[in-house]
Amino acid sequence: MKKKNNIHEGHRQRLKNKFLEFGLDAFSEHEILELMLTYSIPYKDTNELAHTLLNEFDSLYGVLNAEYDELIKINGIGRESAIYLNLLKQFYTKYEISKDNHTNYILENLKSTVTFFRKRFTVDKKEDFYCLCLTSKYSLIKVIKFEGKDDISVDFNIKDLLSKITATQASSVIFIHTHPFGGVEPSKQDIDMTYKLFVQCNLLGIILYDHVILNEKDYFSMKDIIHEMEKQFNSNLNFIYKK
Repeated sequence: MKKKNNIHEGHRQRLKNKFLEFGLDAFSEHEILELMLTYSIPYKDTNELAHTLLNEFDSLYGVLNAEYDELIKINGIGRESAIYLNLLKQFYTKYEISKDNHTNYILENLKSTVTFFRKRFTVDKKEDFYCLCLTSKYSLIKVIKFEGKDDISVDFNIKDLLSKITATQASSVIFIHTHPFGGVEPSKQDIDMTYKLFVQCNLLGIILYDHVILNEKDYFSMKDIIHEMEKQFNSNLNFIYKK
């Protein structure tokens, strides 16, 4: 048994040396998983387990997005490894959010907004809501996230959201919410919620620049719908002033 452990240890060390010399660009997804698992499974060969995970979840992306309850069912994945793999994804997300506080991201169009989101966040099984707080020149200040309660709705308090936005002193905002299943076309509920948020932001002097709906492959911009909302809002104000 001791000799077998030494063989595994030598292979682990070769993986670590390869990483130090070439970085993960020189690794296949299987090798990346194999190396990662050595930190939660200290005394066993992780090669076969890495293959098993990729066969079950299709890709490294699939493995890191798997839920704890799904991972724990895999033979060879214990509690510590399941927690570790879940931790890696969330750690990366927190890293990117922290990085945003030190980077000047300009989100002045739909393409830059979607690219920014996809590099930092994933479409989970619940419908999540994000608010990107921006300066008057569309430089990112902060990302505010509200987690969904299920796959068809997000439960958050508008007053709480507005309080968080004003605390950043944002001049404009972009809302993003995910549709885990189905298309990206806005529902009546999506449009009604957007109008309520538009009105409240307008009253605070904050521009609602866009509301983007995303799933894993596609996205939809509500910018044209918001323009119509703005026309309706201004028309109603003009009617009140004329009276």
